[in-house]
Parts: sequence; structure tokens; C-alpha cells
Amino acid sequence: MLLDKITKGIWLISEFWDEEVCDAFINETNNIGYRSDNSELLRTNSVVKFETQELSNIIWEQLTELDLTIVDSVTPIGINTWFRFYKYLPGQEFKRHKDCSFHKDEFERSYYSLLIYLNDNFEGGETIFDEIVLQPKRGTAVIFPHHLMHSGSKIISGVKYILRADIMCIFK
Repeated sequence: MLLDKITKGIWLISEFWDEEVCDAFINETNNIGYRSDNSELLRTNSVVKFETQELSNIIWEQLTELDLTIVDSVTPIGINTWFRFYKYLPGQEFKRHKDCSFHKDEFERSYYSLLIYLNDNFEGGETIFDEIVLQPKRGTAVIFPHHLMHSGSKIISGVKYILRADIMCIFK
């Protein structure tokens, strides 16, 4: 894994997952079956949602191997156990938005979004933060604060698969 800090608190982690792991999640989620997210004002993709402590632990263990010093007066403590896998077909997109926070209690809530690109054999689908454009690469993870405006550009050809999770934090 290679950690790269980009501006505005955006972190890029290349080789977070290998091709085998990415393909396994694509196959598993396709077998479960994607369905509409009913959020067509902002996004037109489909989703598979499920809860798993095991995946939360695996991702957190991987992240703690890195020197991931995050600021903003919060202490990251783990990964939310709810995961969203998104599938984008040609013409689908996720318009400019901010991510929502998950509140466990008054001290613990999510503050950072974690995206993992599960494939890159499609055209379009870049993640855009104002002037910063990230080209999805299979197995790459992106971490950023929920409050950063961003979008997922329209898919031109192929199918895009992505995992979205939250990094849970304690607030000081």
C-alpha cells in the first residue's frame, strides 16, 4: 500500500486491495443483487447495502498499518459496520454533494468517507473535488472529510463498481 496525501485533506491509498479481492466483492454483490437507491435527484446508480463487523475489522486493520495522521480535532477509532456497494451503468452519475455522517452517540460519529474503487475498466466515472479529479484505479482507496463537496462523473462506457464506508471518530 502506498499512501499519498492530496490537498484539502484528501488521502489516496494505492494498492489498498488487490485484483482478487476487488473481483470477489464485484461477484458477491452482483450475486446479492443491486437495486435502485431511490435518490435520483443526486444519483442514478444502484446499491447493495449490508452490515458486517468482519469487513469493518479487516479494513481498519489495513488502515492502521499506514501513517495516517488525520487532523480536525477528531480521533479515528474504526470503520462503521454498514457498507454500501455502488454500481454505475453508462449514463449514471452521482451529482455534486457532501456525504452524510453516521451518529452512533454524542461522542462517536463518522467524519471521513472511504471509497474503494473495485474496478477501472470503464470510461468516465471520475471522482471530482472542485479542481481535483481522481481517475478511479482498481484497488485504490480514497479518504476525505464528509464535508468536502464532490461528485462522480457520468459513466460513458463500461460499468463502475465502488465501495463506500465511513471512518468512525471520537470528537474531543
